[in-house]
Amino acid sequence: ISRFLKQGIFEHNGISYHYEEVEKEVTVKDLVDKRNSDYEIKSCKKTIKKLVEEVSILKTRQGLMDDLHNVHICEIKKPKSSASHTDNTAVTLFSDVHWENKIEPEKVNYLNEYNPEIAAKRCENYFVRLCELLEEEQCHRRVSTLLMGFLGDFINAWLREEAMQTNYQAPLIALSEVKAMIIRGLRYVKANAKVERIICTFLVGNHGRNTSKIQHSNIAETNLEYMIYCDISNNADLYGLDGIELRVSKGGLDFVKVYDYKIAFQHGNLGFKYNGGVGGLSIPLNKYFSNLNNREHIDYLCVAHYHNLTYMQKIVVNGSVCGIDSYAYNLNFPYERPQQALFFINSKYGRTKTLPIFVE
Repeated sequence: ISRFLKQGIFEHNGISYHYEEVEKEVTVKDLVDKRNSDYEIKSCKKTIKKLVEEVSILKTRQGLMDDLHNVHICEIKKPKSSASHTDNTAVTLFSDVHWENKIEPEKVNYLNEYNPEIAAKRCENYFVRLCELLEEEQCHRRVSTLLMGFLGDFINAWLREEAMQTNYQAPLIALSEVKAMIIRGLRYVKANAKVERIICTFLVGNHGRNTSKIQHSNIAETNLEYMIYCDISNNADLYGLDGIELRVSKGGLDFVKVYDYKIAFQHGNLGFKYNGGVGGLSIPLNKYFSNLNNREHIDYLCVAHYHNLTYMQKIVVNGSVCGIDSYAYNLNFPYERPQQALFFINSKYGRTKTLPIFVE
């Protein structure tokens, strides 16, 4: 060991120990103990530093807690009887089914497929999901009335020449199946919608007319859809629809008063035109809404026809059941999943919640 002491280095178990020359003899145990002691001191210093930092953090947190105890907390509580102060009406739009329209997947880049069997299933989904969403809303607030706007284009018919070649069915066959579908749907709603009052307003679309151009004086009488509307209304008791208020419009508009709010319904092909302008539908629709108010005050306007569900401040544009077809695809109209409109009118605040009813 004295030989190594003169060199100032010692190795033990592969570890080098450096030291200064000392007069007394140094043993291996002394060197190992010294090294272990250095490690313990260094470790203690790190531990003490960490503890000091944690104590500082705890002091800061304690100061924040002391400050919070001195602050008055504002608590928001749910009113005990808020649901009884106001009432709500559910408003839904049903339109643009185009029952017998032929939509082949490969002609719309596989975005959609449509035939009478798919149409029947989507219409069934509409009525079922309407009742589900209505029941869900009633868990939170009172909904006493359901207002349903049947806004036309339930059949595709022969409005365009190509439809005579591509439709799955002739207009009258499609019309009979549509009538049965509407009756089944309304009977389902009557049995499952837990509301005190159901109101239906029926308006014709543009596809069901049997004239090349719109006859404004005979807008309903020249439309095939008007025939099934009248039959359903005249035979409501026979079809099990007694208790439902059925309104069949002979014109292009119908007005329904909900609380202090007046709602105007029309198919969407009358009084304004949209030719793909920069502002979209909003500019011609708002102009039409303004003109309607010059004649008689209305609060909300509901239209269909454009297959694009849109909620504006005072206007609701319905979607479609059929979805995108070759006509819309080739003219580069926007794609939208098949859906219908649902919104709620509150007796105090007007239109509140808006929802889509997906029918796929």
